[in-house]
Amino acid sequence: MIFGLENEFKGVEFKNLNENLCYLSLYFSNQGAGMSCKMLNQSEKKSLKIVDLYFGNRDGIDTIVTGHHKVRKLDNPKLWDDQE
Repeated sequence: MIFGLENEFKGVEFKNLNENLCYLSLYFSNQGAGMSCKMLNQSEKKSLKIVDLYFGNRDGIDTIVTGHHKVRKLDNPKLWDDQE
């Protein structure tokens, strides 16, 4: 795996979910174990706010806590308000 200074975001996936919510997925040029960064961003008072974030791979802490990256959806801006 290559996680040094030569690694950078290469591919981008962007989806507008509604007028103030968008999904963004950034892929590394040297993905190693398929790692990517996924974000749910919300427009609020003319600023962008990250309301959910998934940063990991098959064995990453995000996978253990919030679910497998192939199943986990980033579409709920209130996810972190749920105490469960």
